[in-house]
Amino acid sequence: MNKSLNKEIRALMDTVMKDMYLLDKEIETTFGLTSARIFTLLAFNTSEIMKMKELSNSLSLTSSTMTRMIDNLVKEGLVERGHEPRDRRLVIVKLTNEGKKLTDNIKVYKEKYFKSVMENVESDGKEMASSLKILISAFERFKS
Repeated sequence: MNKSLNKEIRALMDTVMKDMYLLDKEIETTFGLTSARIFTLLAFNTSEIMKMKELSNSLSLTSSTMTRMIDNLVKEGLVERGHEPRDRRLVIVKLTNEGKKLTDNIKVYKEKYFKSVMENVESDGKEMASSLKILISAFERFKS
């Protein structure tokens, strides 16, 4: 890839990253939580109950960092911590009713934002999706 195109792609990525950062800050202000706490709540995207190990892996956090995060969310009444009934060594984390409501509200907020952005995309989005998949794949290869 030529230097000029590399520079343009980098500038575009910087702009997207800045816009995503600003969205995160707006969500933090709206919901009164840090981005880290919001990402933790959103990690419960397919299940209301997760093993602590799964949660820390999904967010690429150490177990000690995840423990501190969960401690704070427990104090705020957004999650509960317990043990797997069949194996008491396994710690499980569950969204409380308040945590579920807040997580649902954050998802709705983000979906409205995304929908308003996509309304301004003139193509059907297939090319964008394909390009984003390539970019994500490149990041994944870089991480490993």
